[in-house]
Amino acid sequence: DGNEAATKSVNHTYTNPGNYNVKLIITQNSECADSITQGLEIFNQASPQFTVSDLCLNDSSILTASHTPNTETVDSFIWDYNGLTINNSPWKYRFADSGKQNFRLTSITDNGCKTFLDTFIWINPKPTAQFTSSVVCEGNEVTLINTSKDYGKNFTKVDWTNTTTSSIGNPDTFKYVLGNKLYENVLLIVESGDGCSDTVTRNLKIWRSPKTSISAADACLNDNVLFTNTTTVDSSTVSNWNWVISDGKTSTDSLPIESFTIAGTKKAVLTATTDKGCITKDSAYFNINPNPAPNFSVVEACVNNSTQFTSTSTIASGTIAQYAYEFGDGSSSASATASNTYTSAGNYIVKLVTESTSGCIDSIEKSVKAHAIPSSDFTAVPLTGCSPLDVTFSDASVVLNDAINDWEWKDNTGVFSTAQSPTKQYTVAGKQSITLKVKSGFGCEDETQKLDYIEIYPKPVARFSYAPTKPTIIEPDVTFTDLSIGAITWDWDFGDGSNSTDQNPTYTFKDTGLFTVRLEITNANQCKN
Repeated sequence: DGNEAATKSVNHTYTNPGNYNVKLIITQNSECADSITQGLEIFNQASPQFTVSDLCLNDSSILTASHTPNTETVDSFIWDYNGLTINNSPWKYRFADSGKQNFRLTSITDNGCKTFLDTFIWINPKPTAQFTSSVVCEGNEVTLINTSKDYGKNFTKVDWTNTTTSSIGNPDTFKYVLGNKLYENVLLIVESGDGCSDTVTRNLKIWRSPKTSISAADACLNDNVLFTNTTTVDSSTVSNWNWVISDGKTSTDSLPIESFTIAGTKKAVLTATTDKGCITKDSAYFNINPNPAPNFSVVEACVNNSTQFTSTSTIASGTIAQYAYEFGDGSSSASATASNTYTSAGNYIVKLVTESTSGCIDSIEKSVKAHAIPSSDFTAVPLTGCSPLDVTFSDASVVLNDAINDWEWKDNTGVFSTAQSPTKQYTVAGKQSITLKVKSGFGCEDETQKLDYIEIYPKPVARFSYAPTKPTIIEPDVTFTDLSIGAITWDWDFGDGSNSTDQNPTYTFKDTGLFTVRLEITNANQCKN
């Protein structure tokens, strides 16, 4: 090929195939030499090369060897990879790791020529198909969310398929409404930008949603509302109750206990959630009816008189249908306007219970007084005496829990005084019946009469005459003649210090002069004149 070498042994590389005459010349000394020529055929190399399909991790990659020029005949290809020697082509192999994979490909021609190719391939990471789902509940929309891993390679395809529909393209979220089934098969296929794909199939359990049903009975203010909850659910249990009720009320009980202080139409909404997360709602309307506002006026009275009661009760809406009085003495009445006669004085707790047409009840209690009737009485001094007789009357009346403010005194002549303890002079003989009528501060009256209580004795009439009518020193004896009426004793005072108790005395005056003679008589009642 035009190249020479001056060594005993030589390695020579021919760059082109073909037939070559190789000449060896040997020299013993400068004069002696010999040579030999031998034909040599240099065969063409078969340069190995390959193609590969499916460079995705965990997939079987197929490596197919070839050579150039294709005029040569290759007896075998040998793959050397990670300590393995594989003697066939194509070579199907599942690489355990992603990334750069180094290997040697050797081609051996039918002439025994070996040619090496040290090279590598990239095994791409295979995406991991996976997804999550929202709560899978009967009749609800389910949301499937693609959570597949692309290992840095963007997805070029995301395909969803269920039993009734599919979504082709690249949606990371797949939504649809579940039917009335027990299970739902969902297939997700993802493919990354380098063509690697993965598939996952999940059989979604479709949980039954609770069948929520509630009601609430109308109630009265401040009374507990009777709620009913007939919620049922198959194959799971209700784990959470959430009531939202008017007036800012909430509850997590299956049957709440609530009362209201404001009347009107109310709404209750129950959200029932199962242990699987399935949710349904139901609502109910109910009325809170106003309670009556009970009240009554009373006209108090004296014992044994009629005490009057008049209802002044009101109600915001509706009407009051029933009234019930309890008068505190065991008596009662079912009328709005009523009366009761108390037989004993004192304070009584009167209760009025009112009930509306909606059955709402309220009551009120008031203290009502049955006023005591005074116990009238009096005394007088003196009870007997001679005319003119001055009698002092003393009020002895009493009244329970009150005071006596009015007095009226009567005798046979009529009303003679309104003072509490008056004095009256009687000049006419005879008996006087005395009546005292008293009135308490409230107005309760009592009257006491004492018949022939005062007796006025008649006064005797003192009269006398004397003779001679003109006594002298010559005739000094004067005879006094009693002309009195009703006298039983006589007391004469002759005006000169002398006295006599005779009825008709004769007295001799010892001296001349003018003398005043006084006769005091006493009758059987010891009345004097």
